[in-house]
Formats: sequence, C-alpha cells, structure tokens
Amino acid sequence: MIMKSSSESKDGQLYVPLKLICVLSLLGFVYCISNDTSHWVFFNHPEELETNQEAYESMETLKQNCLDQGLVFGDDTREKLVKFYLVRAIIDVLALLGVALMNFKLKKGFVIYAVFQIAYVASPFFFLDEFATVFVPLTWSIVHLVYIFLFYSQYKKLN
Repeated sequence: MIMKSSSESKDGQLYVPLKLICVLSLLGFVYCISNDTSHWVFFNHPEELETNQEAYESMETLKQNCLDQGLVFGDDTREKLVKFYLVRAIIDVLALLGVALMNFKLKKGFVIYAVFQIAYVASPFFFLDEFATVFVPLTWSIVHLVYIFLFYSQYKKLN
C-alpha cells in the first residue's frame, strides 16, 4: 500500500472545489450549447413550422410573449434571433475552452472564461435590442455572473 505524504494529500484537496466547479460548469455548458444550437436551428428553418406542430406552437407562444410586452415579432426579429443564437453557441464553446484550461489549473483559463461569460450575458442587448429581456430573462444572466465569482474565488489556486 502506497501512502501519500501529507503535502500531496493537501495539494490534492486544495483543487477539489475547482474541479467541482469545472464539472458543474461543464454540465451547464452542455445544456447551454444544446439549447442555443436547437434555438438556432428552430429560428433558421421556419419552413419546418408547417410540418411540426410542436415547433409551430412554440413559435406562437414566442409571438404571444412579444405581443404581451408590446413588441411585434416579425421576420426581422427572427433573423436577429438566428444571428443571436449562432453567436451564443460560439461563445459557449469559447467559454468552455476557459473551463478546460482552468481544469488544468491555468490562469489564462479564467480570463478566457470571464470574458466570454460576460459576452454571453451582454449578447442579448447587442443583438436583440428591445427583445433582449423577452427572450433572455435577466435572472438567467445572474447564474453566469455567479459562476464567474465562483471561479474567481479559486483564482489563487491557478498557475
């Protein structure tokens, strides 16, 4: 039986919170990437609404949400959403790169992660204008900011 020295076990325990945050973040990114990609496909192929009843109902719900906010959902809005969800899917992948680098204990990973998470939060306001809070509630953005602070709390443990 091989015994670890006390410094090795302390060093391993030092990175447990970082690893846990990385795993939780990975799970969140799997959700975000699949969500953003599916929305991109949904808005990029409106002709499928004619044959897919569930997609048609979903689009009607979105149109009603816009009307409830006093906004009109048209083709120009749909085009904005296509660009928006494509950019967000790309941002997801780049932020995931930051998580992977932090998993290997590199400080560059935090910088990459933080920049792209802030871009993820800010992107609705750049691409969707007045529709930003209709399609992306502000409460969802808070989760991304909390993760930035969680990773920042582990920043001293990165090389």
